[in-house]
Amino acid sequence: FPVELHLVHESDDGSISVVAILYAYGDADPFLEQ
Repeated sequence: FPVELHLVHESDDGSISVVAILYAYGDADPFLEQ
């Protein structure tokens, strides 16, 4: 994938969670168009 976005959250107790979103070039995404 040409683009990758990481969302990182650290809670009060120090736990960390990461969500990765992969993007590919192509047709427009209706969700992102909103």
